[in-house]
Amino acid sequence: MLRGDAFGFFEGSYASLANMAKAEYSGERCVIKEYLPEKCAWRVQLVNPQFKGHVMAVKESALCFDWYVSPPERLAALPEHLRVANVGAAGNALFCDRNVEAGVEILEEHPVMVVTNKNAMLARWTLHSQMLQEHSSKYPALLAFKEFSDGGIADDYINDASTLLNTAHQQLSLTWSTFMAAVETATNLMSAETPPTSPASEALGLEEVRQVADVLAKWQSNSLSVNAVSLEQHQSALFRFACKANHSCDANCATVFDMNTGCMIFRTKRPIKRGEQLTISYFGRDPDFIFSSSKERRKKLSVRGFVCTCSQCVLEGGEVPQSALFMYKEELARDVEAAKAAALAEAGAEGCRLKRQHSHRRAYSRAHSAAAESPRGRARGGSSVRIGLNF
Repeated sequence: MLRGDAFGFFEGSYASLANMAKAEYSGERCVIKEYLPEKCAWRVQLVNPQFKGHVMAVKESALCFDWYVSPPERLAALPEHLRVANVGAAGNALFCDRNVEAGVEILEEHPVMVVTNKNAMLARWTLHSQMLQEHSSKYPALLAFKEFSDGGIADDYINDASTLLNTAHQQLSLTWSTFMAAVETATNLMSAETPPTSPASEALGLEEVRQVADVLAKWQSNSLSVNAVSLEQHQSALFRFACKANHSCDANCATVFDMNTGCMIFRTKRPIKRGEQLTISYFGRDPDFIFSSSKERRKKLSVRGFVCTCSQCVLEGGEVPQSALFMYKEELARDVEAAKAAALAEAGAEGCRLKRQHSHRRAYSRAHSAAAESPRGRARGGSSVRIGLNF
């Protein structure tokens, strides 16, 4: 990480320029090169070809972080004491192959990608689109991204993808700042309850829309929150191995982001036995999540494609560990039947389905698969199931 006065950036990060003395630079994107302490400014290079690679010094207050992609040399291999293995319905998981005491830093990893949380969907897709344009399909960061799963929630982002692509196609001639403003206005449409195959998606091409939806879903299902730029600003980051750890509300590892190195660190919260799966909380220290009920936590986790049956959720819910997912499956099945009856009564035609029914059927299927695949994990009483995450 390059550290400045109040901000820090990964070398090679993309940022946007705020209002500049030269109006032609305002809103333009640039690449972060280095910090100039004698000038209390950052040396940046403009991205727009019309500026012919112009390099200049910019004050921190004029920079807004957009995204970062790790170069190949910073993507380290998995440590020897850790391994990734498939655990059935929960996809791949991260395991430790030696006994480790509590309080040990068991993993330290540089991010594959980091994006701003402002206009996050736009930033995530723009980053991916740029990588496809600048690199071959075998570029390490792209290969690492392909390893991630969409968590079974890609269909939930079809409408978001359609809106995003429509806005992008209509605003290609605008500067970055104007484009961002247009997308910010357009995001109000993204929550509209419209069918997945909307006219917008048909006009753009369903395959293109699905590609964007897949990218958005992978970020939603796998990313971790970091404060790379400053303590006041949070970004979303993907780590090739750290993001393979499954979620647990009673995790055996804590996540610590080192602002000096830009690495994510796993620190054991209790002794780890050889062969034990490493788990973390994807909501970190968020008090709204920590102090909510198991039912509320499960609702929040479902947005990311997770179903948690850790010991904490099971005990709070008064469930028997071996039957936790079965009970959850039954609850979802009842909702599916209710939605089906309502849809048929309202539409009176075969094949009419409500969006809620569609999502519940998918959730039901995931819970059913997890119930069939994960009895060994639940028997330990402290595991969690992350549905459909085949990294």
